[in-house]
Formats: sequence, C-alpha cells, structure tokens
Amino acid sequence: SSAMLSEVSIGSDVVSYESELSKMAEKNNVEIIGLESASYQLAIFDSIPYKEQAEMLVAALDDDGSMGMTAFNQMMDSYQEQNVDKLYNFIKDESEGLGKYSKLLLENRNRNWIPVIKEEGSKMPTFFAVGAGHLGGDIGVIALLRQAGYSVTPVKMSMK
Repeated sequence: SSAMLSEVSIGSDVVSYESELSKMAEKNNVEIIGLESASYQLAIFDSIPYKEQAEMLVAALDDDGSMGMTAFNQMMDSYQEQNVDKLYNFIKDESEGLGKYSKLLLENRNRNWIPVIKEEGSKMPTFFAVGAGHLGGDIGVIALLRQAGYSVTPVKMSMK
C-alpha cells in the first residue's frame, strides 16, 4: 500500500480505509503497488531520535491521556467536509514537533510521489490512496499535481 491511512471508529467497530481498499483490490484482482517502500517509511522514523518521537506521541495525547479523540474527531469532520486545507492546517497546528520534521514526513514524500503517480497513472487508469494529511497545503499532493498540469477534482467515495 502507498500510505498508512486513517482508521475511523464507528460505534465499537474500527474501519481501516487502507484495509478496505486492499480488500476491494484483492477481490477485483487489482495489482497494489506502493508510492514508497515500507523500508523507506521506517528509515524516515529511524532518522528521528527516539526521544523526539516519544515527545511527539505524548503531545498527541488529550489531557485525560487518551489518544487525541477530540483532535481525531475534528480531523474527521474536516475530512468528511472535503476541506483538505483545513485538515492540513489542523494537523500542522496540532502536531507539536511536526514542524521540525514536516519536510521529512510530508513535503519530501509528497514531492517524491508525483513522478511515481505520473509514471504509473500514464500506463492505465489508476487509483492512488495517500493519507489525508498529504493532500492539502502548498506542498500537498493536490497542489503539486496541479503544478504538474493535472486537473484534480474531489469525489466522494463510500466504503459500503
């Protein structure tokens, strides 16, 4: 898969978009390739000192020690509104410590993906899935694709 996608809690069920998309591809005999390798993703995190990774994780916790459900719900609202710039800004503002690594975690990866998207998308109709935090902003996948001359239009997709 190309990215780790969000999981959405619905009552007691947790739905992973990545898992659901993978199942759909498998069911329809569709090849899945990655925009980057898992080893590349791991290498990114290996380059961030563990102490700072721990600090970023603690910063993501709500005051009660839960894993940021308030923030998560606000991000999901932005996602469902298809407001990717609001979502991107929210992630930037909420993610203490990300600013120092935003180039490493977001910008460089977004730029690296554009040639892969161009290459793979030119071969046949292709569906690309990236984490929603990669979509918005001046260095987001949407802006970079538009700069490369692509027309990008939002669509709604149901996982049902």
